[in-house]
Amino acid sequence: MTSEDVFQELGDELAQRIRAQAEPAVRRFINELLTEAVKERMDLSNFDGIAQEGQGVGIKHSMATLLDNVRSVARAGSLSAVLDILTEGAGALASRAAVFTLDGERLLGWRVSGFEPEFPPARHLDYSLDEVGFVGQAVKAGEHRELVCDSVEGQGDVELGFTVLPTGRKALAVPVRVGGEVVAVVYGDDAGQGLNCDWSAALEILAHYAGYRLEVVTSARVVQLVDTETALVGSTV
Repeated sequence: MTSEDVFQELGDELAQRIRAQAEPAVRRFINELLTEAVKERMDLSNFDGIAQEGQGVGIKHSMATLLDNVRSVARAGSLSAVLDILTEGAGALASRAAVFTLDGERLLGWRVSGFEPEFPPARHLDYSLDEVGFVGQAVKAGEHRELVCDSVEGQGDVELGFTVLPTGRKALAVPVRVGGEVVAVVYGDDAGQGLNCDWSAALEILAHYAGYRLEVVTSARVVQLVDTETALVGSTV
């Protein structure tokens, strides 16, 4: 067995292990964490059985959407494919979504979903971390950040550089990490329409899983490059 075969086998085993661990985790988060979030944010005693049934359907829909996208990410074979699927999944969970990659101290747009027709193409989005408010803070901290635009406190609309979060709406920014380093960040909000209150937790899970998959793809690419270099050196000896 060649070194390439060994590394490929190790990479396949790692990918399978991640998939095996991720899907049960997703179900556990949805069934426990997300259901608990619904109970905390909504007084279910004020709703009749029909309302509770409707909320349950919303949670099941979010779980199905999340699982579909986790499976799609697990099949992605390139970095760009992972980021594309992350954007699509975020757009299915949130009203508006955007994925940025990190280039030094700047965020560069990768893809966007759900924004207004006049919103600029993703390739035109280029901001310093300080220009995008809590999104930049999430990148700097390496941890997710939430923003609720509170009308009660007279906060008003919040300017985020690339968009404005309307009063009374919620936004989430989740860093995507590879090898402990932030390489991208996914943004989502509920500015376009009313959403089930579990959407943000589902988006956070998807972003973390995308990071795991990026690590697998990156590791496989590094092994491929090293093996190619080794072969080239061997052919010149």
